[in-house]
Amino acid sequence: MLVITQAQLDGWLATYFWPFARIAGCLMVAPVFGARFVPARVRIVLAGAITLLIAPLLPAPPAVAMFSLQSLMITAQQVIVGVIVGYTLQFVFDAVTMGGQLLANSMGLSFAFNIDPIRGASTPALGQIYVLLMTLTFLSLGGHLAMLEALVNGFQTVPVGVDGIGPLGLWKVLHFGGQLFS
Repeated sequence: MLVITQAQLDGWLATYFWPFARIAGCLMVAPVFGARFVPARVRIVLAGAITLLIAPLLPAPPAVAMFSLQSLMITAQQVIVGVIVGYTLQFVFDAVTMGGQLLANSMGLSFAFNIDPIRGASTPALGQIYVLLMTLTFLSLGGHLAMLEALVNGFQTVPVGVDGIGPLGLWKVLHFGGQLFS
């Protein structure tokens, strides 16, 4: 007879749920994956597939009861870390978008507005061309694979645990974004 204890069930669930939370948080806001035209179901399935592939390779998660306050805090930290990874790459795309918009304004092309398919907002045509060129360059150079590799390697540098990214890591990400736009 097979006997499964609560501790084993919590361990198996933690092995897959917390990495899924981080990966789903990243795919929610990352360029290309987090665009409006990518359905949420596709992002969830992609996050689940990536989690199934990498979860056996990750360090063991902390032994915490899955339905406790500490588990909820770890889940929130994992989502925040994933969102930070996605937004870091989104900062680069936004800098290119902003550069195209500023260039369009200085050339007098700011009246030619189109609907941006990624964000659903009106942007100057030159800014949209820059975003499309950036997206195509990102995909053709394997940037989406490099982003997923950085996300997976992030489990080694910031493992799933109670500590999370911390205020110093958050400050470094915000400082990088500020330098990018300056």
